[in-house]
Amino acid sequence: MEQVSVRVGTSSVTCGRRTSLLRCAQSHDRSEGEAVIEITAAEIPELSRGDRGLLREELAALERQGFVLIPSLIDAAELAELRTEYERLVAVGPPEGEEEPGARRGLADMDSVFGICWRHRVVLEAAAHVLGERFQASGVELRDPVPGYGEQPLHADTPLGLNATWFLDAFTADNGATRLLPQTHKPGIAPDGTGRIDPGPDEVTATGPAGSVLLRHTALLHAGGHNSTDHWRRSAWTWFVHDFSCAEPRAATGTDADTSSRTPGDAGSQCVVNSPAPW
Repeated sequence: MEQVSVRVGTSSVTCGRRTSLLRCAQSHDRSEGEAVIEITAAEIPELSRGDRGLLREELAALERQGFVLIPSLIDAAELAELRTEYERLVAVGPPEGEEEPGARRGLADMDSVFGICWRHRVVLEAAAHVLGERFQASGVELRDPVPGYGEQPLHADTPLGLNATWFLDAFTADNGATRLLPQTHKPGIAPDGTGRIDPGPDEVTATGPAGSVLLRHTALLHAGGHNSTDHWRRSAWTWFVHDFSCAEPRAATGTDADTSSRTPGDAGSQCVVNSPAPW
């Protein structure tokens, strides 16, 4: 199997190239290093791509609602390149264990054309705002719910992190654009919609043109919608946490109102959480 080594500080770890970076990181002891990219806020100006950063009102919306949709950040030429590579990668298929009935899945290398998904200045500035001075980025995952599929129950990902989902096709109400339950990322707000499949009046649907990006706190309740069209709904996403070796999914029961304020990992974890950068 072709392998890839990713170096973080003085440590490195080797995994199969088609292994999810998150899965790889969680399968290794922290002393052996993590197969993720570590980023500091000071590196963003040199590392980032894109011709603009996150606006103050966009940051305010991200904190107030738990998400913000920024339209048309990728132009038509770059979209065409991403779509071509997308089709090649989903033909290969997803990493082992990440198959999904009714969806075309894949995984992109972070140094491929999909590098824009985690290197765009808007995304990196949002990650620094949510996570502070130092954080880690995962690989880029691909998902396309085929017509007649895609519906998910409302759920959250990890207690503290940022997800950036890029629209490679327009997201519409008919093709199952992401459903969001505003403000459920905040400590003390009980996420009583967990597990709900039927859309409710308290939800927002993230519709937007191809080339847009949806930035979302990973503690926010969200779900993919049902694709009732005969068209694709391709997306690529990456996400950021403090330490992928101890990132844990949020409890599915939705009974713990304080989950979103916890350190990733269990009570015995040695994960270090930095305070968010001031804005």
